[in-house]
Amino acid sequence: MEIKNIKLLDFTLRHFGRKGAGTKILKYSPEEFGKILNESVESFLRHDDSLSFLSNGCTSVKIFDGEFSFSKILVMNNWTESRIGSMKIEPSIYPFIRHGYSSRVDKELKVLSRWIELPSPFRVPVAKNLIVILYSIEQLNEEAMAGWKSRKKEFFEELEKKGERVSGIKFPELQPKSITDGDWGMTLV
Repeated sequence: MEIKNIKLLDFTLRHFGRKGAGTKILKYSPEEFGKILNESVESFLRHDDSLSFLSNGCTSVKIFDGEFSFSKILVMNNWTESRIGSMKIEPSIYPFIRHGYSSRVDKELKVLSRWIELPSPFRVPVAKNLIVILYSIEQLNEEAMAGWKSRKKEFFEELEKKGERVSGIKFPELQPKSITDGDWGMTLV
């Protein structure tokens, strides 16, 4: 599948704020990041030598097929000044390792996670590369519909458990809106 237009999803907006875990992109707004990302990929796909002269600082883009047919992995030089998301565990950082159980959403199973909390004199290094995971819009729409159907089923099962009548009751949520203004969606940085 060709990459023509990458859409930043609501899920990826967490990368553009200071709160929460994960890669932080603080130098750009989501709109600016999306514009630069699309320009860089478009230039690369044209095999345009001007890629090294893009004003955003992006000088290399590599595109790989993901583990699944609906995914792609973009590897580009880090033009965002984002910091590394993982570090080699060495004796010097042992005192700063923390752990706990966490999940991305309430209904998800919490898993044991480890992270490093470095004190203020230490700075996490800037990452050399930026790795962007893309899912096809078809896959994202399929997942949105599956999630909606699951929530609808849970809603009616809960009513039945309470002994309430379910006939004539409409599920309060509208069907998810399809994503139509892109052919790939950015799911993770």
